Amino acid sequence: TVEEAGWFGLALPGRLDPARVHVLDGDLPSAHWLPAGPPPPRLSDVDGEGHTVVVGRALGIDAAAVRRLAAARVHVHLYGAVRAPGPKGDWASWVGDVGPAAAPYLHLHPGVHQDRWAAELGRYDAGWLHRVPSRNGGDLRRAVWDDLNQPARLGPLAVAGLPALQQRHPGHTVAMDRVVGATGAGLLYADLDDLVDQLHRPGELERARAAMAAHRADFTFDAHVPELEAVLRAAAG
Repeated sequence: TVEEAGWFGLALPGRLDPARVHVLDGDLPSAHWLPAGPPPPRLSDVDGEGHTVVVGRALGIDAAAVRRLAAARVHVHLYGAVRAPGPKGDWASWVGDVGPAAAPYLHLHPGVHQDRWAAELGRYDAGWLHRVPSRNGGDLRRAVWDDLNQPARLGPLAVAGLPALQQRHPGHTVAMDRVVGATGAGLLYADLDDLVDQLHRPGELERARAAMAAHRADFTFDAHVPELEAVLRAAAG
């Protein structure tokens, strides 16, 4: 990310040649996986309830979050966490605490391959990015990985055409706050109450979905090849 490049610039002052520095997310998917046809029918059009998805570890999603969302009739679908729970997003540590009222709103799925991203994930309304706090106070020298990182799950969400859900960090420098804010391809929210309000606000998701449709190709590797090639040729020349 731009923020990560800035961090390295501060850590290595005067040692980086700007002409040989290029910012590119190495986890971007191939444009080959972008769907050619119309999106699949959404679950929310069938049952009238909200459906959100987590691809990978459930960072910042826990039993309390599921209960709050369930009270607003918003489902959470976890993909991949069933197979590979991690120390920061281990669903097994909290899934049993969701409670009977919220349990119907939590769904566990196995991982889904790239060739099914659009068809499978495209059924949902939006996808979660990482819900982690920031404490850098706008100073890149105090930034940690979660501030600088562009999560790999952004690629699958873009292929599926899903708006990204990103918690807002006012007063702090966070890469995904900038990305979502600049593209409009998602919802920036203060807390879960604010997010629930936005999810139920007429036209809010449609606006974010249209912005993701306009920018989804930008979140593929192919879109950046010409600039990358130019930088490499200039460095080699």
